[in-house]
Amino acid sequence: MVLDKFNESLARGQHIHYILYAETPLPRTATGKIRRWEFESV
Repeated sequence: MVLDKFNESLARGQHIHYILYAETPLPRTATGKIRRWEFESV
């Protein structure tokens, strides 16, 4: 898998665990940060 190859070059704390695809634009705060707490964790 492509993600496994990519993670080989990173430290364990920097690995990508999953990718979340969204069909709609991500909700953002007034300062432009993504509201991560509005998503259910996978």
